[in-house]
Amino acid sequence: MEPGDVVNILGVDHVFYEEVMRTGGTVAWNNQNPGNIVRSGEAESYGAYSGKQNGGFAVFPDEGRATKPFAAIWRDAGTGRSPR
Repeated sequence: MEPGDVVNILGVDHVFYEEVMRTGGTVAWNNQNPGNIVRSGEAESYGAYSGKQNGGFAVFPDEGRATKPFAAIWRDAGTGRSPR
């Protein structure tokens, strides 16, 4: 298995990382993606595993990378600018 791989066994998703596997939690927790950011090129630009998804949502190596898009959105709120 590679980091970011997802295996479904008997209806339960198992998400693999460098040293651990997450299973049994919410999709957000398993994916280390607290905002449930969908898998996309933009998500990958913030550090999501390239091409990896679980339930349509991006899989991140850590929750810190998954919160970066929200910091950009809040920073640019009200300016009319795109977060990127």
